[in-house]
This record gives sequence, C-alpha cells and structure tokens, in this order.
Amino acid sequence: MEPDTHTLAPNAEPVRCDRQGKPKGLPRHKEVKMNEKMTSRANAATRRYLELRGFEILEQGWSHGTDTADFIAIDGESGDLVIVFAEVSRSAGEGFPDTEADRKAFERLAAAYLAETEYIDVTVRLDVVSLLVVGDDRALIRHCSNAAMQVG
Repeated sequence: MEPDTHTLAPNAEPVRCDRQGKPKGLPRHKEVKMNEKMTSRANAATRRYLELRGFEILEQGWSHGTDTADFIAIDGESGDLVIVFAEVSRSAGEGFPDTEADRKAFERLAAAYLAETEYIDVTVRLDVVSLLVVGDDRALIRHCSNAAMQVG
C-alpha cells in the first residue's frame, strides 16, 4: 500500500534522538536537545492525525520489556487493532525519517498486548507514522499502513 502524505499544523516540531541523544537528521550546527515540550508536541501531532483518520487511541507509550509502541489503537474503518510506531525528522534536506519497522518488536508487543487484554478474533497490524517538520508549526505526515508486511 502506498504511504499517504498529508500536511498537519500546528503541532509537529519535535524530533527523535539517536543513541547519543542527538536529534536524527539535523546538520551538526543545527542540533538541539530534545526536551519534554518537543516530545509532547510530536505525540500530540501524531495522536491528532490518527484521531482525524478515525483511529480510537487505546494506549499511548505502551511498553512491554524493552519494546514500546508509540500508540495502540483501533482503526475505525477496518476494526483492526493497530500498533503504531512514530518517527520524526526536522531536516527537510534529508526527507522523511527511515521507516524501518522492527517486525520482531511488533510481534512481541502484539503478543503481549493481546495476552493482557480481552481481544479475541481481531486482526493486528503495524503502522508507521513519519513526521517531517518543515516549519515551526507545520509538518508533512507519511502513514505506512500494514508496515510489517513491507519488512523482510
């Protein structure tokens, strides 16, 4: 399935950090430390986008072991249980962040979530939502639905 690209304003300034705590995709001279406000704005933008697309958010930041799903939701159109990973980039020069979905992490999260809830006979899917910040209050969004099928 082709990813959707949408504009979203005004909630998308944050970035994800690499292992050294530096924002991904930024030139060295533009590096800024990620803070709680930026994280909050990224989560709010992604949540708003999902809700506008008809998703019912069940969990935000749900963890099991070392794995974390940014969101767990029900797709209002298909009824699928959806585990959502979110990626954010502030560098328009490098484009959208890589959407390398971790299939094993997805499977562990899905199994753990289903074991802890009452869901039976439900389709589970992995989506990746990527935000590309293009201004202080603007971002593009790419939504890859069923991303686990695209992982080798």
